[in-house]
Amino acid sequence: DSLGGNSKTAMVATVSPAADNYDETLSTLRYADRAKNIVNHAIVNEDPNARIIRDLRDEVEKLRDQLTQAESMKAPELKERLHESEKLIQEMTVTWEEKLRKTEEIAQERQKQLESLGISLQSSGIKVGDNKCFLVNLNADPALNELLVYYLKDHTLIGSHDSQDIQLCGLGIQPEHCIIDITAEGQVILTPMKNTR
Repeated sequence: DSLGGNSKTAMVATVSPAADNYDETLSTLRYADRAKNIVNHAIVNEDPNARIIRDLRDEVEKLRDQLTQAESMKAPELKERLHESEKLIQEMTVTWEEKLRKTEEIAQERQKQLESLGISLQSSGIKVGDNKCFLVNLNADPALNELLVYYLKDHTLIGSHDSQDIQLCGLGIQPEHCIIDITAEGQVILTPMKNTR
């Protein structure tokens, strides 16, 4: 099962003529014999919209060829089919471009909202300005490590309350947990609030 799927499979079996390796060689040959029975149906991964647009363009070309060779009686019908196909191609292309544009707008709006909260999420990694101070999350799970970046302002409030610049939740996090100040000299000062650990 693991060798099947959308792929082509090739197998090389290594055998040994030594009597000591008889069991391993026999096992390898049996496995190779079973692997010959694997049938894969490899197909090209293609976007359905791109395939439909390509098919419609092919149909338009065929209709144009038929139109040039057609008799005068069939010409109006072929012109109508050609016009309908061209219109459909244009609608599908516009729809695809419109979806892409809307997706980009949503991603930009999301990034702006996160930056207003002091959080920067980057799929390609963390990008930080040269003179920016920031906090990066650390996690024992490598998949969750360094995914959040909290940019620090000159005066950053940290806690669990909605009014805080950086909101953290969890056991022991107070509504107003601490304050981080950045001095004119570039020093970062962390001041804990009362009754915090």
